[in-house]
Amino acid sequence: MQEQAFRHYMGAVKALDNGTDYGRGYQYGLRRHYHGERFGEDARIALMLSKGGDLAEGVNDGLDGRAPRALGDAEPERVTLDLTEAGLSEGRLLAGPGPLPEGATLLGTVRLDTRHGALVRLRNGVYVQWSAGTVRTLDQTAIRRALDMDEAAGRG
Repeated sequence: MQEQAFRHYMGAVKALDNGTDYGRGYQYGLRRHYHGERFGEDARIALMLSKGGDLAEGVNDGLDGRAPRALGDAEPERVTLDLTEAGLSEGRLLAGPGPLPEGATLLGTVRLDTRHGALVRLRNGVYVQWSAGTVRTLDQTAIRRALDMDEAAGRG
């Protein structure tokens, strides 16, 4: 990421989302994205992500180097689930060789526009995308809506 983009995004989130959970998470994630492992602690990032909601969304957006939501999104991401046996098999491959956390359930795969990974429901009921050991908190409303649509179509 170029310094100019870093400063632009940081300025936007400070002006429009400063003090919110999203803003705090975004600033932390963006600093980590820009400075790399020289900034922040993995344990703190994991804790912020585990809390879900706006805080985790902000961290994820920052870590990915995306523009903060305060600048607006072109359109929401499309969510595609595969909860079939084939999706479950692919989910096992995408999750990677390590074990899932205790109490977590692998449900299949989830595709969010260009990001693809295993769909996992954690013990606390939070849905995440798991890909080769990398965990991304998902938009819980969008995932539940997609799960409801799959169930209504007889695929869930």
